[in-house]
Amino acid sequence: MLHNNMKENNDLCEPRPFFYNHAIQLPPGVTDHNIITPVLIFNTALAHHLMALLDKEWSPKYLHRAKQLYALAHDSSQDIEQDPLFLFVLYNNAALVDLQIGDNDLWNACVGQLVSIYMVMVDEGYTSRLRHLQGFLESLLATMPTAAAA
Repeated sequence: MLHNNMKENNDLCEPRPFFYNHAIQLPPGVTDHNIITPVLIFNTALAHHLMALLDKEWSPKYLHRAKQLYALAHDSSQDIEQDPLFLFVLYNNAALVDLQIGDNDLWNACVGQLVSIYMVMVDEGYTSRLRHLQGFLESLLATMPTAAAA
């Protein structure tokens, strides 16, 4: 079954922003705490983010905690050479939390940065790794305010 990033709603399709919803798995043998720590924090943030989608009553609490954890994952990754794919999913999901709590300005500010990181990955030959971001450009175009006019 294909995932099309569209939400069914009484015969209407509403585009959704791209959401990286997979935990990051570390390769066997990784022992560097500078790598392990941000990944574990990201995965914890992702778990809270996913819980916010499942539990509407506690959604604001889970989204707030996810936002804090995404920021902590970013801060804890400052000491290492940053992987553009990790930065992309981290910024994307953190910005998506901003959008979900109603802060459209932060989301819009981050979109340009996401496109820049995506283009750097294309330029640097990360093509095989871009499969993890399948649907980003399509959902970005679909969610842009001018997309309906096109």
